[in-house]
Amino acid sequence: MAVFQLITSLSPANIAVLKTDINSKLNTVLPNGKTMNANLQETNFQAIADYYNTNASPQLDLWRPDLNPKDLNKYLVMTEFQALTVQKQNGWFAIIGGNEVDATAAQVRTNFATILGAASVSTTNLTAQAKKIATNFEKLFTVSNVSSMYKYIVNADDIDATSR
Repeated sequence: MAVFQLITSLSPANIAVLKTDINSKLNTVLPNGKTMNANLQETNFQAIADYYNTNASPQLDLWRPDLNPKDLNKYLVMTEFQALTVQKQNGWFAIIGGNEVDATAAQVRTNFATILGAASVSTTNLTAQAKKIATNFEKLFTVSNVSSMYKYIVNADDIDATSR
C-alpha cells in the first residue's frame, strides 16, 4: 500500500494549473458575494483561497489514502463478520493490520466486497468511510477519484503566486 504524505507547498506546475482555473472562473461569484476577478483586483487572495478550500459543486467523491484501520471496525456489522469463514476473517485482519488502509487502491476496495460480500451492509458502510468530498482545489488534480493534492489547504500566498 502507498504511504500517504501530506503536500505542504505548491510546485510551479500546480501553480500553473491553479492560475488557469482562476482565469477560467473570473466571473464566478465567490461566497463573499464578489466575483473571482473583483477579489483578484482587490488582492483579496484569502477569499479566493477559501473558495478553493470549500467542497466542490457538483460534488466529487475522492478515495481516501489515510483510513485508520482501528476506525474501520466500527463500520462492520458484527453478525455479518461472525458469519464469515475463518479465511475471510483472516483476510479482514490482514487489511486492517497496518498503520493505514489506502482506499485509493482499487484492490483494497475490491477486497472489502470479496471478504464481506458485495451487497453487505458492512461493505456499504466501509465504502462510505473510504470516501471524502473533494474541495474545489483537490478536484483540479483528480483522476479516477484520486487526488494528487489530497487534503491540501490553499492559502493566500498560493493565490498570490498565481499572479506573478
